[in-house]
Amino acid sequence: MKNIKLNHLEDKITLLNEGCGRSGFVTIKEDYENTGATDLKNFKEGKKIRIENLDEIVKSFNLRHAALKVDCEGCEYDLILNASDKALQAFDQIIIEYHYGYRDLVKGLRRAGFKVKYSLPKYSNTQKQKIVICMLA
Repeated sequence: MKNIKLNHLEDKITLLNEGCGRSGFVTIKEDYENTGATDLKNFKEGKKIRIENLDEIVKSFNLRHAALKVDCEGCEYDLILNASDKALQAFDQIIIEYHYGYRDLVKGLRRAGFKVKYSLPKYSNTQKQKIVICMLA
């Protein structure tokens, strides 16, 4: 919120305290320290956070001709593979950082009519960096 206000983007950005992926809820510990490079962990106790799927997000904001950038440390599979073709087609471009292989993502995006380009993993000392870039046909 601070970053949005500092950059005067209140009229351009809607900040949601939610996750994305497969619809449901996850319980988080607010004091849990995470490197930011791991999957979302569900705890028995803590704050309950809603998870929305892509169909719900597209419908809530009436998205058409939008762009989607996905960098969610593992939720890209639940988000893309559980989305309907109609929800995916609300986006003219999709850029995804993937973590556990690209084949299923590519298959799902091509099924929805996207032309897909992807890069193979580029390794650094600390982490694998991968990107899938998609455009509608």
